[in-house]
Amino acid sequence: MQLFTALGINWTSILAQAVNFGILFFVLYKFLYKPILKMLTERTEKIEEGLKNAESIEARLVKVEEEREELLAKAKEDAEKIINQSRADNDELKKLIIIEAEKKSDAIVANAKKEIDEEKKTMLKGIRREIASLVDASLKIIIDDNKDKIDQKLVDEAIASVAEIEEV
Repeated sequence: MQLFTALGINWTSILAQAVNFGILFFVLYKFLYKPILKMLTERTEKIEEGLKNAESIEARLVKVEEEREELLAKAKEDAEKIINQSRADNDELKKLIIIEAEKKSDAIVANAKKEIDEEKKTMLKGIRREIASLVDASLKIIIDDNKDKIDQKLVDEAIASVAEIEEV
């Protein structure tokens, strides 16, 4: 101790300063260092959690983007199917309309042919009647004028042929 006094060091003041330093260290450690350390640890954990969440969100975003791409591809595929089906239905409808139109036109043509045939038959009957009456009149005139000259057989044949024409 004398050595401390010889050097000008007061050991009681050093001891008091050491005790003061210990108390200050304890108070700073207890009330300042631990809360700051705890706060820094919590902040580090929050940052790490935020990074994990960001990675999770990014992974979900990638997954959502992939799902969106898949949905778009499926929607395009469905749209193409609908368009192709519509085209097929349209083609089938066109065929049905054409077939129906052909049936109607065939019916109209058949009906027109039938009407023409009936008209033709009617006209032929009229013409045959006219011819028959002309032949009959001609025969009467010929027979009256030339009774002696005409062979009765020839007259009978003409009358028979006129009768056949009238039956048709």
